[in-house]
Amino acid sequence: MGKRKRRGDLELQLPDDILLNIFKRIPAKPLMRLKCVCKSWKTLISSPFLANLHYKVSQTRPDASYLIFYLRKNFSTIRSIFPTNLEAAFTAGLPTHNFQQSSPCTDIVNGLICFFDRKDYQLKMLNITTGEKVTLPYQRPLQFRYPSMFLGFDPHRKEYKVLCTLDFGRQVKWRILTIGTNLWRTMGNKPLLEKFKKGTICVDGCIYWKDELFVDGERAIQYFHVGEEKFGMVFPPKRTKRIRQVTRIGDDLAIVYRKPFCHNLLKLWIFNKEDKNWAKNVIKLPRIPVSRLEVIGTTHKTSEILMTTKLGYHDMLQLVFYNLETENLRTSNISCPGMPSIAAGNLLSYDASATVSNHVENIFPLEFSSQGTA
Repeated sequence: MGKRKRRGDLELQLPDDILLNIFKRIPAKPLMRLKCVCKSWKTLISSPFLANLHYKVSQTRPDASYLIFYLRKNFSTIRSIFPTNLEAAFTAGLPTHNFQQSSPCTDIVNGLICFFDRKDYQLKMLNITTGEKVTLPYQRPLQFRYPSMFLGFDPHRKEYKVLCTLDFGRQVKWRILTIGTNLWRTMGNKPLLEKFKKGTICVDGCIYWKDELFVDGERAIQYFHVGEEKFGMVFPPKRTKRIRQVTRIGDDLAIVYRKPFCHNLLKLWIFNKEDKNWAKNVIKLPRIPVSRLEVIGTTHKTSEILMTTKLGYHDMLQLVFYNLETENLRTSNISCPGMPSIAAGNLLSYDASATVSNHVENIFPLEFSSQGTA
């Protein structure tokens, strides 16, 4: 009887290549449950190779694209992150993350975000798709404020790195950590302007900042090359000193520019990596005040440019979808039922502000973080 059972088990086993072909098509949430089936499945699902396959397939699956909302208390500290579908309806496809006793300290990069856990004073990394967490090496500062941190991804070496600034007042020290190692390294080179504003964008292996930096009278945008671990600058088109935003359109860097006194026109310059030139796009928004508009990026489902605008006294968020080719414009309001502490109907609570990012499912395995995905 026992021998017959073992033969049956062997007959039911599938080769790894067939399992990988199946697993890469399964949404992240049920795929994580399959880790409990057996040790061999857990090893396969936790592999960076499958994470790469799954991410590529997810970019083509409409139901794998989400909008990630950061709800901020008093316009500063992030108190929660929750997902909606691209029509802004609350979804259980991804977990909701509450930060009651912790504080996110980086932007989201490929579904990963770093945060400080105030209970044990540890620096941790979170995969917002799977909910997995890992503790990073970190020493609590004693005589200075919590350091500024920036997360970036090197697509060539498949590595994630955290850039850290320690501000001592008259002196700023720069350190860097490659995720998957336990050593913070001191940076040998420094940027031209060392005190960055919050809010960055990681595009094609570089972290970009929007700073008040001028070189020889021309506006400049500073960046950090994650792979080379060097700082540099890129110059936007001339006469664009009033940069409203630095953002990402598709896989390219873009800047948003609003000409003074033009309340319904938005200029979007997209940087071409091949010829190092900027392509100009003019977006006309007849019914929406540009002064309250933020460009989020490009949706993976329809390739439309996604923007948000705040309406009314309670700052209700409205989503704006704009197609550059057809110039078609559509809008959608946010709906997040089942979260009474955060939302009331379609109105966000008046004591919280929200920012949005576009997200594709990523089952990045944190235990193999030095061999990252994407």
